[in-house]
Amino acid sequence: MADTRFVQLSATIAAALLVAPLVLQGCSWGRSSAPVCLAGARMEAAGRCITQRAPRHAIPFRAGTETKVVQAYSDQRTHKEDEAFSIDFKCEPGTVVVATKSGVVWNARQDSNRGCDDPSCQGDANFVIVDHGDGTFSEYHHLQQYGALVEPGESVCRGEAIGLCGNTGYSSGPHLHYAVTDLTRRTVPTRLPRSTAKDFPFVVPQQTYTSHNERELACRGHTYSMLPRDAFAQQGITLNQRIPIAIDSESAQLEISGEYNGPHPHVAVHRKPVDGGSWSHQCVDHDDGRFETTLSWPDSSYPDGFYWLMISGASEHCQSPGWAWSYKLRVQ
Repeated sequence: MADTRFVQLSATIAAALLVAPLVLQGCSWGRSSAPVCLAGARMEAAGRCITQRAPRHAIPFRAGTETKVVQAYSDQRTHKEDEAFSIDFKCEPGTVVVATKSGVVWNARQDSNRGCDDPSCQGDANFVIVDHGDGTFSEYHHLQQYGALVEPGESVCRGEAIGLCGNTGYSSGPHLHYAVTDLTRRTVPTRLPRSTAKDFPFVVPQQTYTSHNERELACRGHTYSMLPRDAFAQQGITLNQRIPIAIDSESAQLEISGEYNGPHPHVAVHRKPVDGGSWSHQCVDHDDGRFETTLSWPDSSYPDGFYWLMISGASEHCQSPGWAWSYKLRVQ
């Protein structure tokens, strides 16, 4: 491929991250037509690479609040890999943190009183996570003890108070670690409208911003996100219907069906508690790729809490090729 084409493609990708999604044709060194999805893109089931639109969110403080970005995207210290698109906002302890977009609270913690500038404190942060119903979540970390003001299942409106700034967890000083994540828990870029005089859509390190996050007075009907039909495409699975990520343990009989496009004789549904425990594997026969099964969540085996979920092809003994990450579901 000529250098000029590479430069043009790079410029196109950079521009697409700031505006609407763009379909990219795969750049192949051979005759294969299979696209290679570059950074900032995802592959559709049809095999097209689609750049992801950076969702628009407000600044996570009340309107009129000034805040400074102390860490932005791809910072060499802690904002890298899955956390690359995180933002650290400086704030005084007790500063009110508000929702950047309406949704339903997915998870929250407020009992920790421990924080330090060492990785040993990594799991000690208080937090609130809001599900926006479209496969994205906003996350608010390092809240002070008893500083989570909302509970899982509670609907919140943009601009509504959800927490208090603190210094718990892996933290060198009071600040809010903020990120928008997708269903795989990876961070995604976020646009912050009308936040500076120049109105540049992405955050800049050491820049001071003024929040225009006005409280939304009425917001109703928030629901949890669902796993899309191509959620397990990397394992050769196409679902017939979406899967909810919040499961009612008392009444749930979760019907799962789809098509497996792979060499294994079975399809397996893998489940494991997030906090400890071991994997369970439900092996299902398929008929020329087509399969269906029913998942139940009995309290004796699946008490309320969070679980990892993966669906894959499996051998005669229900063994699978393995995977690098799973989806998180909540049984309630």
